[in-house]
Amino acid sequence: MRKVLAKTFRTQRVMERSSTSSFRIGSVELHFQEHLDDAIIFWLEKHLGAIDASWLPTAARFQITSDGNEVTLAKDSIVLLDAAPIPSLLPRLMWELNQLASARRDIALLHAAACVAGDTTLVIVGRPDAGKSTMVAALCAAGARYITDEIVGIDATGQISGYAKPIGLDAGSWSAVPQLELAMPNATSWPYFGQVNYWTPTAVAPRPTGPTLIILPEFGPDLRFATTSVEPARALLALVQQSFNVYDVAQEIGLSVIAGLVRKAPTHQAQYQSTAQILECIDSLLGAP
Repeated sequence: MRKVLAKTFRTQRVMERSSTSSFRIGSVELHFQEHLDDAIIFWLEKHLGAIDASWLPTAARFQITSDGNEVTLAKDSIVLLDAAPIPSLLPRLMWELNQLASARRDIALLHAAACVAGDTTLVIVGRPDAGKSTMVAALCAAGARYITDEIVGIDATGQISGYAKPIGLDAGSWSAVPQLELAMPNATSWPYFGQVNYWTPTAVAPRPTGPTLIILPEFGPDLRFATTSVEPARALLALVQQSFNVYDVAQEIGLSVIAGLVRKAPTHQAQYQSTAQILECIDSLLGAP
């Protein structure tokens, strides 16, 4: 039997595991078969333990079983992964937890990344695969303070907070974080590693905070490197399109707080071709009026 394990990471970030091979993140429980490989437990604890548990108030129960080669994942007895490769487990769990976090209805939520670079709070808003996680990872690797790479919350006063979690990066973005590449395991020593790797910045921004710059990233090998100012009406449309709950927030305040965000912070579109251009792009924007 494993002894009781309790780890406290940052404020509100607590994960507990008992001798029954289970642990809790907020209101979410994860249960393992008794003989699940300790290396898998460690792998999950390392990354799931960095999640801000205060964003997971909704009860959910996940069950994980494995024969050492494949894994089965169920949520509340509904099978999500069936005899799947073990490296697929953590990305699917992260996705499921993202869905729970994005179900909040007490504040307006944007599909966005955020960090604090110097005295500037950056809110990076965009569709999936636009490059939000890559951009915030590169900024944090260069010294910015992390807020989130997935969900930004805006309260009625216009202050922002974020669903802090490990930053998930596909293989093409690993070069944005030199620390990640140096710590990269190989398939022989760490067979649970896949095409998505996770990194948790150590420097975290105080919260809540007010936004000072909104970025709409566009990443692609055929794009010309450029940063352009976005007029408020177009910026508002872009943010509404990336809102999880703009019409569901209490008393329909969602649209008004997003509009307030656009009024307070200038918006710029950033196009770049490679991760190497991210810091150049941000330097250009921080110098913009």
